[in-house]
Amino acid sequence: MGQEDGRPAGRVGDLLFSGRGDHVIGLLLQGGAWWRRRLVPYEEVAVIGTAAVLLRRPVVLSAGEGKRLRRLRRSPVAVIGRRVLSAEGHDLGVVDDVCFEVADGVVTGYLISRGVIADVARGKAFLPLDRLRRARGGGGVLLLGSGEEASGGGAT
Repeated sequence: MGQEDGRPAGRVGDLLFSGRGDHVIGLLLQGGAWWRRRLVPYEEVAVIGTAAVLLRRPVVLSAGEGKRLRRLRRSPVAVIGRRVLSAEGHDLGVVDDVCFEVADGVVTGYLISRGVIADVARGKAFLPLDRLRRARGGGGVLLLGSGEEASGGGAT
């Protein structure tokens, strides 16, 4: 919602990442097909709280707003649900969530799930972004560098 007028812009449905997947570049609002959904550029986010996202200005781009929206959507990266493999070919689980710095949108890493039972018993593992060897291609697979493992919980 806009900080000045308090009017809701919509509900956040998804995040849009840079082509390399290392920055959040926008918030996709719920409703409509992906290419028609409205988008809030991340630089307009002032605060992310538990109940609301407050915007500096109520800037919401829609499908008809040309170059800026096309540039933001040019190379989206889908990360949630991608399988994570070690360099030795061990299945470490799937990306369940993305962790990022609210202040600037920089992605710090991912939470890895190995399934409901393992997550409840051991918790989810944290995979720092800088430990990935390759984050694009690979048939939707993320690979860790040689000898690396995700830390904590269920992906060891």
